[in-house]
Amino acid sequence: MSSQWGLVTAAQAEQLGISRMDLSRMAGAGLLERLLHGVYRDSSVPIDEYTSLHAAWLSLYPKKTADERLMESSYDAVVCGQTAAWLLDAGDFIPEPYRFATPVRRQTQRSDMRLRTRAYPSGSVVLREGLPVTSFPQTVADLVEQGADLSLVSDMFLQTGFNGLTAQSRQQLIGLLSPLAKEHGFADGDGRAFLDQLTGPLNRLIVQRLKPVCESIGQAVDLTPLCAEISEAVATSPAWREMLERRQDSVRQIARKVIDVSYPKISPDWAESIAQSVVPSVKAVSVKPSQREDGQSNEE
Repeated sequence: MSSQWGLVTAAQAEQLGISRMDLSRMAGAGLLERLLHGVYRDSSVPIDEYTSLHAAWLSLYPKKTADERLMESSYDAVVCGQTAAWLLDAGDFIPEPYRFATPVRRQTQRSDMRLRTRAYPSGSVVLREGLPVTSFPQTVADLVEQGADLSLVSDMFLQTGFNGLTAQSRQQLIGLLSPLAKEHGFADGDGRAFLDQLTGPLNRLIVQRLKPVCESIGQAVDLTPLCAEISEAVATSPAWREMLERRQDSVRQIARKVIDVSYPKISPDWAESIAQSVVPSVKAVSVKPSQREDGQSNEE
């Protein structure tokens, strides 16, 4: 029990010579607590928010210990779907009924559990609270595939931020979303565009948070020292545009450095995209009109 979160199944106890009647007597004496059919908890072990999920996972293969199951070459039951999102602390999903994926078909009559037949590659499974659970990218793709509200899926990115969107996981997401893109209104196989839509709220939040910084950057990249060039440029618009482009490029470069420092896990292509998007938010620096020799003012 010490290696299984203070839990034991009736099948495990029977293998040690402890009958179901013995378990019932121990429960009656307050030594054990019956959590669900065939699974008991040591009453001296504190209960937490994951206890019922641990018990449900143990009940799927009650004769095997948790250690035996976790040491196998492939997991016999993986937490998935909404339960996985909850376990990963990603988004606003209710874990019940508990959802598990098993590589071979299994059935259950329990109303608080849902099973699906699917085997995941090792790269799509991580361990959380001692349980195998689908990774963040895989969980996102599973929820999309199962028809979850896309606004709730987008909220997953808002909650996890860049912890869930490293350069590696971003590429995994693009690959996982590509087969689902067409049915959601994107070009066939365009997982990148689909991901951009899902991460749109996160992108906007980042731009909003960076806007004050970028406005300060804009103030730093002032045009005032270039008044002579500005006066000349007024008469030749191509030169004026070129000068503005140089300023915008300076803002973009500094914004990119700010993003790289603030969000070190972000992928380079995404960082560049955000840096480009914050440039238009920088207000133009006003330059006071200068007096020409003829006493007339130049336009700003």
